[in-house]
Amino acid sequence: MMFQKAIDDTPELRDTYEPGLQALGNDSKKVHLADPKKCHGSVNIDKHLKTICPNENLWDYLFGYEDKAYFVEVHPACTSEVQTVINKLAWLKNRMRRWSVLIQNMPKTYHWIATNGIHILKDSSEARLLAKAGLSIPKRVLKVG
Repeated sequence: MMFQKAIDDTPELRDTYEPGLQALGNDSKKVHLADPKKCHGSVNIDKHLKTICPNENLWDYLFGYEDKAYFVEVHPACTSEVQTVINKLAWLKNRMRRWSVLIQNMPKTYHWIATNGIHILKDSSEARLLAKAGLSIPKRVLKVG
């Protein structure tokens, strides 16, 4: 599998691959896959890189589905947290430069999933900041496929 090879070819992610959405633990309930058989596996980025990057705001998860990489952050969705999530995304994109070329070259998307409701207005300055960073208003559930 290309996804698992991409993970294994990344030294700091080696041995972090889990089948399906298992790496998301309870947060896997927030992701609905049209066809779970098309999920190539997942990684809990935050859990596995805490020791390498103890003082950083780490992105949560990565999973593969239909040859695409989905990066998911599960986080409170309020205006006061917008900059934190943008900073996490910037960290992720910077960190990814060290990862396997297979991951770097995969089509990828970035998603913020709300933990307890969404408290960001669609026409707010925070929504514009998110759009500029390449994120949309958080969702309660990510539907894939």
